[in-house]
Amino acid sequence: MSRANLGVFEANLLAILEAINELVHLELLIDAEFAANVNFLSLRNLASNELFFTAFINEEEL
Repeated sequence: MSRANLGVFEANLLAILEAINELVHLELLIDAEFAANVNFLSLRNLASNELFFTAFINEEEL
């Protein structure tokens, strides 16, 4: 996967995570305790790190 494709994929993934986070919090406003503990945006760093290491390992193999 090229760096350009990787960047587009990461941007799309982050947008999806933000949308999911917003929807979950809107739907779960009746259960504030649960909504406070659910935060999909924390997955952004995990996704970014995973994409970085995947790209790094693929470059090392070349």
